[in-house]
Amino acid sequence: MSEDLLRTRNVSSRKHMDLCWCLAVVFGLALFTPGISRAFFEDLYVSGFVSQGYYKTSEYDFILSNSTKGTSEFNEAAISVQANPIERLRIGIQLIATDAGDMGNNEIRVDWAFGDYRWRDWLGFRAGKIKMQMGFYNIGRDIDMLRTSIFLPQSVYSENWRDFAMAQEGISFYGNSEAGPVGSVEYEAYAGALNVPDPDHSYWQRAFSSSAEFDLAVFNAMFGGDTLSYDLQQIVGINPAFPWIAGGSMIWNTPVEGLRFGASLITGEYEMTSKALAYVNIVDPNTGALKSSTLESLDVRWAARYLLSFFSVEYSWRQFILAAETLRFEQEHEINQGTYIMLTWEPTPVYSLSGYVSEFIPDIDNRDGKNFEDPLRKDFTAWQREAVLSGRVNLTSNWLVKAEFHAVDGIGQIFYTPEVLESNSRYWTMFALKTTFHF
Repeated sequence: MSEDLLRTRNVSSRKHMDLCWCLAVVFGLALFTPGISRAFFEDLYVSGFVSQGYYKTSEYDFILSNSTKGTSEFNEAAISVQANPIERLRIGIQLIATDAGDMGNNEIRVDWAFGDYRWRDWLGFRAGKIKMQMGFYNIGRDIDMLRTSIFLPQSVYSENWRDFAMAQEGISFYGNSEAGPVGSVEYEAYAGALNVPDPDHSYWQRAFSSSAEFDLAVFNAMFGGDTLSYDLQQIVGINPAFPWIAGGSMIWNTPVEGLRFGASLITGEYEMTSKALAYVNIVDPNTGALKSSTLESLDVRWAARYLLSFFSVEYSWRQFILAAETLRFEQEHEINQGTYIMLTWEPTPVYSLSGYVSEFIPDIDNRDGKNFEDPLRKDFTAWQREAVLSGRVNLTSNWLVKAEFHAVDGIGQIFYTPEVLESNSRYWTMFALKTTFHF
C-alpha cells in the first residue's frame, strides 16, 4: 500500500481520536467540576438499543452486500448518555456499532455528540456532531421504535448515505414560535462539515471502484480529450470529503390538529481524491490511430457543489398517519428526484401496519430511459419504483419484531456493475426481518 493511502487512513484515524478526546474533556469537566458533577448525575439519562435482522433480495445486491444469498449481517447496537448539568444546558453523546454487509463491521463510532443551550423557546444553540433535519424522519432514523417500517423509503432516505448524512459536525441555531391562529413554526439553521467514517467499506467504494463501461465514459469525459483517452483498469484509495455544508429547515404545525408541513434545504461541496490505474492512450487527432499506450498510476481529484431540497407533509387522524415527501438532489447538470407516499395504521399499542409506494429517478431529463448514450443500456435503469408493506408487533414494552416486503420495478438505485449489465431482470423483490430490544 502506498504512503499516500496510508496517510489518508491516518488522517481519518486522528480525526476520530481527536473528537473522542474532545468529548472526554467535555464530560470530564461536567463530572469533576464541583457543583456541576452533582447536577450531572442527578439528571443523567441513559438509553440504548440492540437489533438483529435478516435481509434478502431476489436479484440484485441492494443496501447490503451479498443480499441475493440472504444475509444476517444486519445488526446494530447503540448507547446514548444525556445530562442537564445546569439549567437550559443539555449535553449528550451516542456511540453506535453497525454491521450492514461489508459496511460498519461492528466498529464503534460516534453517532452524535453535542452541547445544547436553550436560551429562549425561540432561540437555542448547539455545537458538536449534530443530527440534521432532512425531511421529517432523518433525526429519528436510529430509533427503531418510532416507526413501523424497517427501512425508511429509499427514494428519499437512502441507506447508502446513512453513515455520513445523519449528522454534521459544526453548529446550529434553532427554535420554535407560536403563530397564534395559524399554529406554530419550528426552525433550524446549521453549518459545518460531514465526516465519512470508512470510505473503504461504504457507498463510495462500491460507487467508484467498478470497472463498468459507464465509468470509462465518465472518466474520459472529465479527463480525456481529442488526443488523449484513458482505459481505466482500477480505482483505489478512494477518499471523499465534505469540507463544508450549510442548511436549514422549517416545520409549520398548522391549526388543523395533526397536520404539519416541512421544508429543508441543504447545500455544500464534496471532494474526491483517489488513485487510478489506467492505460493512457495517445491518438492521432486526424486519423484516430493509436500512437502509444502506457500503463500509469494517476492521482485523480475532482469536486462538485450540490443542493438538496426536501418537502414534507404529514397528517395524523385517529389510528392513521398519512405522510408524503419529495427529495430533489442537484449536482452540476444532473438532477435526481425521489418521492413517496406512506400510510400507517396503529389500531393498538401492540401492533401496526404500514405501506408505501415510492419512486426514484436518477435523471429527471431521462425518466423513461430513452435518452442513454449507451444503446445497450436498459431503459429500466432510469427508475426504481417500490410498493412496500411492513408489519410490527411489540412483544413487550422493550422488545419489538418487524417484517417487510418490497416489490420493485427498475434498478435506478443499483450500482451499474458488469454483473448488472448482464442481467435482464426489471422486476425483483426484497424481504427483511428485524427484532430490536431497547431501553
